[in-house]
Amino acid sequence: MHLDLGRPGRGKTMLSLFLIEELERKAQGSDKMVLLYICNHQDEKRNNAVAIMRSFIYQILTKCPKLFDHVRSSFDNEKETKLVLASSQTLWRTFTALRRACENTIHCVLDGLDECDDESVGLFARNLADYFSSETTEIPNFKLIILSRALTGLKAFHEVKVEPDNNVNTNSDIKRFVSEKIQRLEIPIPGFREIKVKLGETLLWRAEGMFLWIGFVTDKLLKKTTCTQILDALNEIPKGLPAMYSRILSKTEKNRRPILAKLLRWVTMAVRPLIVEELAAALKIDHTEHLSREQIVLDYISMCGNILQLNNGNFGCIHQSAIDYLLEGSLRHDKILENFHITEDSAHSEITGACIDAIEVSILSHKTLIMPKAKANLAVHSLLGYASRNWFKHARGASAKLNSDLILNRPFFRKQSTTRDY
Repeated sequence: MHLDLGRPGRGKTMLSLFLIEELERKAQGSDKMVLLYICNHQDEKRNNAVAIMRSFIYQILTKCPKLFDHVRSSFDNEKETKLVLASSQTLWRTFTALRRACENTIHCVLDGLDECDDESVGLFARNLADYFSSETTEIPNFKLIILSRALTGLKAFHEVKVEPDNNVNTNSDIKRFVSEKIQRLEIPIPGFREIKVKLGETLLWRAEGMFLWIGFVTDKLLKKTTCTQILDALNEIPKGLPAMYSRILSKTEKNRRPILAKLLRWVTMAVRPLIVEELAAALKIDHTEHLSREQIVLDYISMCGNILQLNNGNFGCIHQSAIDYLLEGSLRHDKILENFHITEDSAHSEITGACIDAIEVSILSHKTLIMPKAKANLAVHSLLGYASRNWFKHARGASAKLNSDLILNRPFFRKQSTTRDY
């Protein structure tokens, strides 16, 4: 089944986690197996078919090690193993072999297939179409749910549009999601059950069909200990995700907004998620007497509230809707929020310049980096690893803006540049 997320919003992680919780709850005490993979367009290790299939295979073998005997021949030696792990088609065949050998029902949830590269999306869709259309394939114990925007290759599959105005089933799912969240609110006073009913009705109306908004709000409400606090918190939270993002940013201190805007530009436009040390270097933040530069960055990130998240040590936007919001042109017409609007080519130009800065002041200005000494230099120049591998990607994104910003006049771009050679 394909859940069409409709509006530009990738990786509806809140929805996929809710699905996983439901599937795992129903699988308790049974032989059902539940698998999850969340794609990430900013992470080169998580946006392709190879990564998806590796994860599904690993999860199956972890949950049922005895199945390894059915694919052992594919991993007879190191060379064979490397070939298998690098080929999406070979991995697909391995996954298919495991699926057929597994007596348990397998539920797979794949979040954000549209965040993968076009080749991977096409290949994955073709494999699925061939697999499910095969007359000889028995598949009653294999269920797959894909959450993504509309994809041409998935048209043949059952599709549910996750838009409350378009689909009765979607309304039902959102109501159920709200009900599950509200049930966790418990205050021992008479009549609180009626208050929870009203809360649920308000959440449904103000969420605009966004599971993520409901998750944000209910998590905040769960921290309250009285009815008054709950109702006050609910009244303060605006309707819909864009309004919530606007509220977060409009409440930031005026003198902090330029650096927060720069932080959001880096996180939004970065080729991959950044760690805190890289962000500190990118923002040119120095330590103070009492605070490290990393702690200062963490403080800035916390000021951005629910817009940013930490995932395995890397920082990124909580959701594609936050990126869409920052790129939305309407921010330019708001005197308070205009600094937070991101113009893509300008942001790429700014980041290109910062990357070249990092390269020109590093050891690369006079010698080549050779491992293992390179690791020590990368530790000293926190942004150097990112800059040396990705500056040209940002330069492409900046296009003609590089000329108007005079970046191409720098020594690095001269016909003869020893730094560029190194």
